[in-house]
Amino acid sequence: MKIGRYRTVDVPLYRTGDVEALLERPDVDWEAVRACPKGEKSPLLEIVGRRQITRAQAIRSFLQWYGAGEEQPAPDHVQGGLLVGTAPGG
Repeated sequence: MKIGRYRTVDVPLYRTGDVEALLERPDVDWEAVRACPKGEKSPLLEIVGRRQITRAQAIRSFLQWYGAGEEQPAPDHVQGGLLVGTAPGG
């Protein structure tokens, strides 16, 4: 679908029968789906799975976990930047 002079996006198409079959699923609370405000996570994500994490989100999460330069105690399995207790007999 063209959305500008130079830009297009891919839009998935669904068969009518597939959409109608979705309405008959007993595990979907359609009132909760319809009541979900714009910008909130849809209850349908529980059925189809979570969204894939982006590379940027993974890096931010990694940096946040390691403190992004702040002094924090290392996890128990890391000492001096080396994994501890992973060698045979160690």
